[in-house]
Amino acid sequence: MRKLMFLLVPMALFAQGVEIDTVIPLLSRLYNGFFIPELNKLYISAEYRIFVVDCSLYQVETIPFGWSGGGFFSSYNWRQRKLYISNESYMNGVVVIDVDVDTILRWIPERGIRGHCYVSANDRLYIGAETLKILDCAADTIIGEKEPPIAGYTFCHPFWDSVHNKLYVGMERFNPPFWMAVYDCSDDSLLACFMIPSRNPVWMQFHYDLGKGYYVNYLFDYPGVIDIKNDCFLKVFPFGVEYGGLNPLALDTIDNKVYCGMARPIYPDTIYVIDCLTDSIIKRLVEGGWGPLAVRWAPWSNRVYFTGGPKGETLKVLDCRTDSVIARVRLEEYGIYGPPDLQLDPIHHRVFAIGRDSTLYVLREVIPGVEEREALPTFHLTPIATVVRGILFLPASGGEHPASSLLLDITGKKVLDLKPGANDIRHLSPGVYFIRGGSGIEKTRFGERSRKVVITK
Repeated sequence: MRKLMFLLVPMALFAQGVEIDTVIPLLSRLYNGFFIPELNKLYISAEYRIFVVDCSLYQVETIPFGWSGGGFFSSYNWRQRKLYISNESYMNGVVVIDVDVDTILRWIPERGIRGHCYVSANDRLYIGAETLKILDCAADTIIGEKEPPIAGYTFCHPFWDSVHNKLYVGMERFNPPFWMAVYDCSDDSLLACFMIPSRNPVWMQFHYDLGKGYYVNYLFDYPGVIDIKNDCFLKVFPFGVEYGGLNPLALDTIDNKVYCGMARPIYPDTIYVIDCLTDSIIKRLVEGGWGPLAVRWAPWSNRVYFTGGPKGETLKVLDCRTDSVIARVRLEEYGIYGPPDLQLDPIHHRVFAIGRDSTLYVLREVIPGVEEREALPTFHLTPIATVVRGILFLPASGGEHPASSLLLDITGKKVLDLKPGANDIRHLSPGVYFIRGGSGIEKTRFGERSRKVVITK
């Protein structure tokens, strides 16, 4: 493991709502990243290595790898403090990284891997391949596998519904039809199998209040939505998505909307806004340029960040309340390779723009002035974060936390109903959460008041 220190270039480029804070040249072509908020670390896929950026001091280390190029798929095991990484080529197995010391613990040589996900309820990693591999994360060994319920198919990209403890796994072959299998993670039994019109879903985001899962595909195909209450297909949306591996889909659970980038280089930048209540397209935002590929929702400011421009070199900021672009920041370095991947820091409210041509940009949200505050989203946060472990205590009455409060994760998903007094949170993964009231919540002139909570172990 080699340690690198690069010149940090402080910037003073401002736009409405965002500014470039720091520029870090990494001297290698970059692909995509994975940010762990509680560790304040950013892992970036590069040529024959993983860059590890300590985002408190912007110190950079490298983890050498045996494969060349391509993005990675990542699953973080917060119980064992391990990061599981597989390459886009599907041929190199799974690498296990100790995130405390950033060294490789083990290489699991499974071929044909198409994504994986960590399930904290049973401390297992589920790996999509010709069969569904089940890995015990304590020993990092395969303890079981499931054959596809329909002959002639292979598994790809499992997704965990943490509320209902179910696993959704796409099944594909060369020609349609395509299917999705649903497993009960308590005993790994098959619950359902239903047909979907799209191949190889590569990202899925769950809207638990509405009982839906929205997905995009790895290569050009049509995004869609499934019913996670009845385990059936609902609808496909009439526009194509290319480069789905960078996840051009963002779910806004505050306003019940999905933002999906068309992500096709032969078309101008296009964002489709979908109403989750009716699953209908309510707006189409078109901007000149190539993209967008990465689309990310920031629940603390109720904004969407996405990339665009002639070669993907422009970061754009969209206000979800008005569905309008409020800022554009040009990032000069991306050259012919753009556009970048984006990762968000929910604690320090930073945006990490990962340029294909070797540079990491760190941007920060700008707090609007008093005269601009009426344009703020309706989801208002207090600036103070509470750090807790084990037990979250709420006052018995009144004040900022009424009797009916919810604990939300950084995607806006409800993870716990809170009651006055002691609330056991030991089963939750470390990270950033928000306390939000139900009926009777205290209101400000700018909207609902919430409070940030950082859960540690």
